[in-house]
Amino acid sequence: MLSDLRRQMKRNLFMFLIVAIVLPVPFVMAKNPGTLFKPSIIQIQKDIINAPADWSFTKEGIAKKIVEGTALFKDVMLQVGSEKISYTEKRVLSDGGKVTVSEQKFKDYEREIALVLLNEKTGKLDVIKIVKRGGQLVNPPGYQIQIVERMNGIRWNHWATQYKVISPKNLVVLLNKYPIEKDGGEVEYFIYSAYSDDLDKPALIEAGAEYLDEVVGQARQELRQNGVMSKAVPNKLVVDVLPADYYKHLPFLEQSDSLEALANSEWTTKRILGTLGYNKDKAWTMSSNFAGANGWIQFTDNGSRGRPGTYTTIARQYPNALLDPDFRRGAANHVNSMKAAMLLHDNNLALLVNKFGNGILTSQHLEEYLAAAYNGSPSHVVKSIAKSGILTANWYGSLMTETKGYIAKLRLLNDSNILEKYLD
Repeated sequence: MLSDLRRQMKRNLFMFLIVAIVLPVPFVMAKNPGTLFKPSIIQIQKDIINAPADWSFTKEGIAKKIVEGTALFKDVMLQVGSEKISYTEKRVLSDGGKVTVSEQKFKDYEREIALVLLNEKTGKLDVIKIVKRGGQLVNPPGYQIQIVERMNGIRWNHWATQYKVISPKNLVVLLNKYPIEKDGGEVEYFIYSAYSDDLDKPALIEAGAEYLDEVVGQARQELRQNGVMSKAVPNKLVVDVLPADYYKHLPFLEQSDSLEALANSEWTTKRILGTLGYNKDKAWTMSSNFAGANGWIQFTDNGSRGRPGTYTTIARQYPNALLDPDFRRGAANHVNSMKAAMLLHDNNLALLVNKFGNGILTSQHLEEYLAAAYNGSPSHVVKSIAKSGILTANWYGSLMTETKGYIAKLRLLNDSNILEKYLD
């Protein structure tokens, strides 16, 4: 049930979880391969970072701090070394209930990373530079910051790395500015608010839930206004066929690690909603995995043998939806990609109705059928249902192992109502 973890592990290694700002600037690698960068405290004009007397950790308060913190990064330049340093991290995998722990080797350039630190008590912001040297974090004088190791063993995860400030007290990492080396002598700076336990604040979890509701609501409203009709149920609008909750589950399914989700659904749910609460429409906008899945709900557009990919096909079959013709831009846009997901569900549902008749519309497993088709392939779902029957709880027996794990996460959501607790 957890076997899609391997795919998620690869996704964590390769995905581009870029959320706030991408700034291309001139970039020169350190000329001396043996150069060791030094962490530092960045001096900022004091009147910029002094907190107002009414500071509090509210949705409005933190939104203002993110704006202020991003501004503090404006003139911060970061260096990247010219030779990669080897290091190892453990990985915890679970397949069919069997847990294995292994060591994985990585190589990465030495690099400076800038952090905005927020004093939870006063609201004051500070900016420092740490150094990533292989698997080691080098702190500036007077600071002790550690990398948080996740349940699955991940520590360094690019700009989504989770930090813990040990000292000075009362500080949390609000933002990080991460340099990514590009071809042609340039670097892109990614500014991101990586969710951590220190940022587990009820107001921001609530903000993420509100944002998710708003995006799904706006996507449905736009499809309704454009009069986009269902291919699965004649004479009905697409938005009148399936419930909104089907789509609210997608970010959880696509952005969660199976091991973590099934072992600690509460933490995983708060991580997803917290990431949305802090980053809003920038969350996972540049996410891209090894299989070409992009955006917060990991849409694909991989065609083969001259045939168009999924996104292009859906855009052509539902022209009234006015999906963005540019796939990467469309996948990064939360409302646009959510509309595409709704249309893909309808298109897959039409295939299922054609194969099994209208009775499938009332099946208690309908969301699972559509989730499996979204994750894998409608043809696999058809074969599995045909083999087991639409009334069978274990209908997914013939699916790919990674899709079985996807269904396990969905069943957890529906059985526990953990996500709805925050959305309602």
